[in-house]
Amino acid sequence: MADVPSQLEIGERLRTFLPSVEEKKGLILSHLLGFALFSEFALNVLKFSLPFTPANSIPIRLIAIYLLIDRTGRVSRLRFSTWDYIILSFIFLTGVGCVYTATSAPGVPVNFEDYRRFVGLFLNAYIYYLVAKEGLNRRGFRPDITVKWVLAGLAWSALVGIMQTLNLFHARTWSGVYANSLLTNLREANSEDANVSFASGTATWWTSMALEMLVGFALVFGPTFRRKPKWWEWCLGVLFMGAFMATQSRGGLLAFGACSVVTFFWYLYHKKYALAMVIGTTVTVAVTIWVFAVFALHIEKFMVSLKGEKVQGSEYTQSLTGRLEQQKDLINIGLRQPVFGTGPNFSLLAGPGAKFDIWSNYSHVGPIDTMYGYMFAQFGVVGLGFLIVMQGYFIFFMRKATAYRPYAFAAFFIGVGFSVHGLAEFLLYSRTFIVMNLLAAYAGSPYLASEEGRAPFRRLVKNPWPVKPKPVLTPSGTKPAEA
Repeated sequence: MADVPSQLEIGERLRTFLPSVEEKKGLILSHLLGFALFSEFALNVLKFSLPFTPANSIPIRLIAIYLLIDRTGRVSRLRFSTWDYIILSFIFLTGVGCVYTATSAPGVPVNFEDYRRFVGLFLNAYIYYLVAKEGLNRRGFRPDITVKWVLAGLAWSALVGIMQTLNLFHARTWSGVYANSLLTNLREANSEDANVSFASGTATWWTSMALEMLVGFALVFGPTFRRKPKWWEWCLGVLFMGAFMATQSRGGLLAFGACSVVTFFWYLYHKKYALAMVIGTTVTVAVTIWVFAVFALHIEKFMVSLKGEKVQGSEYTQSLTGRLEQQKDLINIGLRQPVFGTGPNFSLLAGPGAKFDIWSNYSHVGPIDTMYGYMFAQFGVVGLGFLIVMQGYFIFFMRKATAYRPYAFAAFFIGVGFSVHGLAEFLLYSRTFIVMNLLAAYAGSPYLASEEGRAPFRRLVKNPWPVKPKPVLTPSGTKPAEA
C-alpha cells in the first residue's frame, strides 16, 4: 500500500504552488494601483476635492498612507534611486529659489501658497512612482496588471474621443463633464465649428489627448521588443491611432514623427534590422497616406502646416506666429531672474487662458503653449536643467545595458514624445507625467525580469506529492517481499 503523506508534508508541498498571504497582498496592491491610475483617466468626472486632495487623487493617496503605515519599523530598507534624486532635488531647488527671489528681488511677485500648490501637483505624480516602487519590493506584485488598468482608461478615453469626432450618441454634449470650461464653451457655442470636432476624450484638451494616445501606443507595443504582440494589443493599437488622428493635433503629429524616427534607430542600433525596415516602411507609407488624406478631405489645420505661408490670414497660421511671440515674452521674463526664475504663480494652476502674472515687468497675456519657455520663466536654469536631466533619464533606456528590461522601450518612446511635444504644449503636470513616474519605477528596476514581475504569482506543479511512493528498505538493505 502506498504511503500517505502526512499533513505536514502536504503543507510543505502545497507551499510550492499556492500563493502566500504576502503574495495575495502584492496581487491586491497591483489592482489597487491600477484602479488609482484608471480613475485618473476614466473617472475624472468628480469635481469636488478634499483639503489638499483632488477627487481623482484620493485613491492613490489612500494607498500611499496604507503602505507608509505598513512599512513601520522597516525604514532602514529605503533606497534612493536616480529618479528620487531628480524629483526631490528639483522640489528642493525651487523652494530655495522662492526664498531667494522673495528676499533679493522684492519686485517679483512670489506667493508661497502658489508654491505649495505647485508642490502638491508635482508630487501627486511622484506618489505613483513611490507606490509602484514599493510594489516591486513585494512578492506577488504584477506590473502587467497595473499597465492593463492604464490601457483600459486610455481605451475609454479613445472611444469617447472618436464619439466626439463623429458626434455619436450626442457625445459632444455629455462628454463635457470631462473637459475644462473653455473646451465645453467651444462645443456649446457652435456645433458646426471645426474646433468642436477635435477629439479630446477624457482629457482637458485635444493636444493633451494626442500625447496620451502615444502613451497608450507605447504601452501596447513596448513589449514587442521582446515578444510578439497579442491580438488584443493590435486592436488597442488601432484604436489609439484612430483617436490620435481624430485629435488633429499638429504638436502630437510632430511628436509621433519623432517617435517613429527614433524607434527605427532603436531597432537598428540593437541589430534588429528586419524590424527596423518594417517600421521604416510602415511610417513612410502612413505619412504618404496622411498627406493625401489631408488634401482630399480639405483639413485646413494641416493644410496650413503643409503649405506654409501660402495660406494667409488663417487662424492656424496666426497660432504659429503667436507662439513665437509668446516664447519671446517668456524668455525675456526668465532673463530677469535667470537662475531660479520668478517662481510658480497662480497662472500655472489656472488653465491655458490665464495671464502669466499681472505685474508689468513680468507680464505675459495669453495662453502658455510650450514647456521650455514656461519652465525658464518660472524656474530659470534650474527648470531647464530639470527637463534635460528628466528627459535624458528616459532616453538613456536605449542603452544595451537597459534596453531589454520589460518596460524600457515604452519609457524611451514616451520620453521622446514628451520632449518633442513640449515644444508646442506645456505638459509637465499632465496625466502623461503620471505614467512617466510609473515607468520610471518599472523600467528603472534592474530586478524586474518580466512583465509579470520578479516571479510569477502562480507556480505550475502537476502533482502535490509523488505518484510512486519511495521504497522502504529492510535493515539488511533489501526490499521487503510482497505479501
